[in-house]
Amino acid sequence: MMPTDPADWIRRCADRFQEQWPRADREILEDTAMDLLGIEKWRRLSPEVAAVAWLRQGCGRRCKSEPPRRSNIEPGVEADVEVVGCG
Repeated sequence: MMPTDPADWIRRCADRFQEQWPRADREILEDTAMDLLGIEKWRRLSPEVAAVAWLRQGCGRRCKSEPPRRSNIEPGVEADVEVVGCG
C-alpha cells in the first residue's frame, strides 16, 4: 500500500536520516528514503519508524558516522541484505 503522499513520506524519512547524519548530502538521504518507499516492508511503516528500523538492521558502511551510499537497486526491487557490524 502506497502512502497517501509519497513525497511527504520521503521527506520525513530523510529528515530522520538527517538526525543520524547531520552533514550528509540531503539528496543521498532522500534517494535512500525513496528506495525504502519502493519496498513494501518499509512502506507499510511510518517514515520515521521505517528509518529507525532500517538503521537498526545493520549496514555496510565502515563506520556509523558515514551516510548511506546511493542504492544500485531498482525501485521496488528488494536487494539481498547482509547484516554487518557498524562499529
